[in-house]
Amino acid sequence: MIRKSSKESQSSKAPRIPVYLILELLDSGMSEENILKEYPELKREDIKATLEYASKILRQ
Repeated sequence: MIRKSSKESQSSKAPRIPVYLILELLDSGMSEENILKEYPELKREDIKATLEYASKILRQ
């Protein structure tokens, strides 16, 4: 799950976006810009972290 990057997001009430959802959106052709518009709680760093996580899992 990806949480907002700010300190406010460290609370248990911070929204979470499943990693698989971000990957599916990218796979469907949705641009990072459109994902960020659709999910304003995400930051570009969150999308990058999602891709890094997926890469790490696939290398295992």
